[in-house]
Amino acid sequence: MRLRTTERARSLMLPAAVLGAILVLDQGTKLIVELNLNGERDYWVIFPWLSLRPRLNTGGPFGAFSGHGLIFATASLVVIVGFFLMALRAPFTRLGRAALAAVIGGGASTLIDQFRLGGGVDFLSIGPLIFSVADIAIFVGGALIVFGPSLRRSKERSRDRLGASR
Repeated sequence: MRLRTTERARSLMLPAAVLGAILVLDQGTKLIVELNLNGERDYWVIFPWLSLRPRLNTGGPFGAFSGHGLIFATASLVVIVGFFLMALRAPFTRLGRAALAAVIGGGASTLIDQFRLGGGVDFLSIGPLIFSVADIAIFVGGALIVFGPSLRRSKERSRDRLGASR
């Protein structure tokens, strides 16, 4: 039995909020960094652990494989579409859908950077790693999906819930 339209809409509210918040937060922080910080120097926030180090990343996560942005943009698009379809069709808990939305939001924001600037804008630095809010969202969302087996509902629990809502 399919979920009623209002139940389906309600089940998508948290993921939509997570996705929107990540897009706004990531693009907003990057805009602030672009307008206010010179990319030629580091700005220490908590010495010596955290600094702001604006860089254009033309590669993959944490600056790996620099110069291969088109490959990562294509992979991002495939992952975004795949996770979006998975979120709509697979029986996930609310937290599981939010984790999928975090990966989709982070990937979409990185894709926006790829098309707008030719690479992702990374600015948070811990040691040699430089990343952005989108990278954090992708990492945390992905970790929750991989290491949170209870994020996916079992078919029995889904069936029981659907039977109870009739």
